[in-house]
Amino acid sequence: MLRKLVATTAVLAAAMVAYGQPVITPHIVAGGPAGTFTVDIEVTVDPNDAWTAGGISATAVNGASHLYATDPNTADNQATAPDTGNGGRFVSFVSLPRPQGANARFRNPGAASIAGAFDPVGAIPTLDAGLFNVAFLEFPPTGTQGSGFNARITLDISGTGFAAGDLSLSPTDSASAISRVLVAQATQNFSSPLTEMTFFIVPEPASLALLVLGGLVAFRRR
Repeated sequence: MLRKLVATTAVLAAAMVAYGQPVITPHIVAGGPAGTFTVDIEVTVDPNDAWTAGGISATAVNGASHLYATDPNTADNQATAPDTGNGGRFVSFVSLPRPQGANARFRNPGAASIAGAFDPVGAIPTLDAGLFNVAFLEFPPTGTQGSGFNARITLDISGTGFAAGDLSLSPTDSASAISRVLVAQATQNFSSPLTEMTFFIVPEPASLALLVLGGLVAFRRR
């Protein structure tokens, strides 16, 4: 009787566990090289759940372009583990969830497995100046990955007319946006549908007004 009661209690306890959906939070990162703008992606995972996979598709337009680390052997752009000892961390890349400044996030211990392109879907990730498009995961899965930072976008903004301090993150698009960012995260208990967020990197209204005014002044001088 006691054994049956214990078994029934265990089943009820398991049924009562409520898993919270993962939360995606973008953070502007200060301290990057001049002429760049960096955003980190944080995923918060329920303590009873585990992160399994993610995806990111970030455009770069209106004079902006993505920066990447390159493979020392092939010179190809890298999607993960960008810091090969030279401190190259202000680039666009993905990783397993790790503390924001942890060395493992930027090196092989935190490297994610690349599964292809996320949006649009493809067998090969897109790592070019105008689009950073990667699907990534932990493989083989361990069921132990928790909360942390697992993606970074770094844009060269020297051709936009804006400084890093002129830019902000917005949930709405605008003609002056320099990037549209779609992020997705999956956990063991929230894999379909994916948890997604879309945001835009846009100039602050005051900065945009100054740029337009400067353009008008230059036009009149001609």
